[in-house]
Amino acid sequence: MKTPSLPEMWAALRTSNPAETAGDFRMRLCHAVPDLRVFAAVAGASRDAAIVVEIPERVRPQHLNSVSGRRLSLLVEALPGLPAGREAVVIRLHDPEFEDLFAQLGADLIAGVQNAANVSAAVQFIVRLIERWRRFLDQHRAALSEEEARGLIGELAVLERLVQRLDPTAALAAWKAPNGSIRDFECSDRTIEVKTFMASAGASVRVNDPLQLEPEPGVPLLLVCQELARAQSPEFTLPGHVARVARLFAHDLQLSEDYEDGIASAGYLPNHATLYPSSYALGTTRTFLVRADFPRICPSAVPPGVLRVQFSLEILQLSQFHVDSDDHVGIRPSQLTVSP
Repeated sequence: MKTPSLPEMWAALRTSNPAETAGDFRMRLCHAVPDLRVFAAVAGASRDAAIVVEIPERVRPQHLNSVSGRRLSLLVEALPGLPAGREAVVIRLHDPEFEDLFAQLGADLIAGVQNAANVSAAVQFIVRLIERWRRFLDQHRAALSEEEARGLIGELAVLERLVQRLDPTAALAAWKAPNGSIRDFECSDRTIEVKTFMASAGASVRVNDPLQLEPEPGVPLLLVCQELARAQSPEFTLPGHVARVARLFAHDLQLSEDYEDGIASAGYLPNHATLYPSSYALGTTRTFLVRADFPRICPSAVPPGVLRVQFSLEILQLSQFHVDSDDHVGIRPSQLTVSP
């Protein structure tokens, strides 16, 4: 008999008597390994979709009490009705429009539990996975648009340059775009705004907010314009760029996890790789110093009541502000010099 999917289990729990209950949760066992059980569940009067993972009390993550986002929450507690010495990791969805994505999270969770060496490793995996998905769900829809994907490729190209100029830890800490910062990178000695452009579409870039090109007093601001060219090789798809840059942090587990968290916050999850078949090779990187006479719309010039201002810059008209990308951002590793 075919095992029901998580959405099928949630639907059944909403309309029929559950196999088990624990406090405010109606649950049905969907997977079990030694010392750990995973339940599909619905919670509260609203019957929110949930996943409950029963774990031994001894492996409760001590550093975690709860994580709550707009669409996803994580709670570790001793639910009524569980056996003695057992606690539950409760992942609850608060937005029913995201239930299909939540089911993908559940599939990832079950696969990780199956592959974990022991129950402690399984719990650590679950906590990392939920935090990554919470970041993604709080900030993004199912997939990035084509323009957003190209923008992320541009940020990754700058990130790997910064790794060469600084070091992996400092470069990753400087990447602020995934957290919603007005500019993409904030280093100790400069800030960087990244734009991508396609030569075939004209050498121009769009500025989405005048604040993006508003320097902080005493801190140089660089505008990095990364050329992209359509390619055929899978290594130049968004998943290929993500994987290439991931290798820069693979030597350190914490850095690797921080990078994956940043990628999730930026809107990309590995199990969505097939959604990004387009390939973009990295072309020329052109960097400009935003001085007082740089052509732009200043925030102070925007009239009160105007809520959204965008403008475009023609790159060829910025030559007097050009600075060397290798010196000011970082050297591109030689293996990344590619032809479209």
